[in-house]
Amino acid sequence: MKRSILVLSLVFVFLLQGVLDANTWKKYTTSSSISFHYPSGWQVKEQDSAIEITNANTQEQLIIVAIPFDKNKNPLALAKQMINIFKQGMPDIKASGFRESEGTVYFQSTYTENEIPFQAEVLVVKDTSSAHWFSYSAPREGYNQAFGIQLLQDFIGTIASGSTSKPPTSATSTAPSTSSPSVSPSPSSSMDSNAQSFLFVLEFTLGAPLNHSQEQLILSELLKSWKSQPAESLKKFDMYPKLVTVILGASQHDLEKLRKDLEQSTREWLDESNPNDSVVKIIRKQLDSKSAILVTGNPPLTEMAATAYSELLTYAELLSTDRNASPSNISQTGIDSIRQRLKKSWSTFNASEKEDILTTPGLWITFRTLLQFGNASEKEKTRAQLLRLAPSSISAYSTSTSSSSASGKSSPKPMSMVSHNVLMNINQMTFNSYMWSRGFHTTRLGY
Repeated sequence: MKRSILVLSLVFVFLLQGVLDANTWKKYTTSSSISFHYPSGWQVKEQDSAIEITNANTQEQLIIVAIPFDKNKNPLALAKQMINIFKQGMPDIKASGFRESEGTVYFQSTYTENEIPFQAEVLVVKDTSSAHWFSYSAPREGYNQAFGIQLLQDFIGTIASGSTSKPPTSATSTAPSTSSPSVSPSPSSSMDSNAQSFLFVLEFTLGAPLNHSQEQLILSELLKSWKSQPAESLKKFDMYPKLVTVILGASQHDLEKLRKDLEQSTREWLDESNPNDSVVKIIRKQLDSKSAILVTGNPPLTEMAATAYSELLTYAELLSTDRNASPSNISQTGIDSIRQRLKKSWSTFNASEKEDILTTPGLWITFRTLLQFGNASEKEKTRAQLLRLAPSSISAYSTSTSSSSASGKSSPKPMSMVSHNVLMNINQMTFNSYMWSRGFHTTRLGY
């Protein structure tokens, strides 16, 4: 049993190494005595008012641009000013998803360069004497938003005056900030923290939370297996809390892509594990039950997606009557009602709507985690976002299409999330609350 759960924890580590491994960063000090760390192998080009760090192989790029300072303009106005400047060389540049916070504005942009479509994550920061544009961009084909957000966060977090920059693998990068949600009830123990984070990743992979006894069994066996390992070999598991941050800051579709990759690796691990192992039995049973097909089609409606979607909407409705309700208070009757309508209406959804519904398992887990472990502000933002889905706040059913009942009358179709544009970019809800709360926004860049 010890070996089985240890192997699974290693499987996740190896799978995520390419995304989360930030052990090879190099320091660069500018001519104006500002230092930062950047990924090894990338090239730095320093200009009068901008710095470009480029990966020639992948065409990824990190950029810092000094914005002409105007004390009368807020970050949003400065961002739009820079977009107009960039239009001179990239006429098709577009920006969307503006999310303002004190002294900052975050958004996404798209543009074409050398006939290649690009996508970017952008943050504009203004303090009392300067303003700067920070961005990560990469070709739109195969673009990984969660990775881009994390890389940009790590990069900005290294910026410092003089030559004092530290790589993002230091404590300032991996330790949760005071405003970040923590999935660890035992911050005094990094092993306990890593184990709790692994449990979150596992439940995210399974698309649903385990019950308390299942969680305790898995945690117990995981900790036993880790304690039998040399201290040096345990360092690789320090990536788990960082992975939680990536998941909680990812967009809806990036979440599902990552969840599917993790699920595939878990299934491969299950096939090679002892079927009589208690942990293996728990995980296999959860995956088998959740992957059952409720409605055939292309794509089919799965038990996992139907459950997550129904719980999500039922909880949203509950919040409209009790703002402090927890997911544990949702009514099974409500879940079953939405679930039945979803099954009957599945064929009436278009491809885009079906895709959005199928992404809800990982999304619902992240919401539940923020509601359980986030601070008061994060919990309130999560509830506010979910309230927008409540039937009492908006029409919970599409009026443009409907499914036919046995009596020949049309029955309402469960609300499509894509129709209301609520959950397509979950990162915008969580981004400012903790992804950018490590002090860089007050850094005075002296160039």
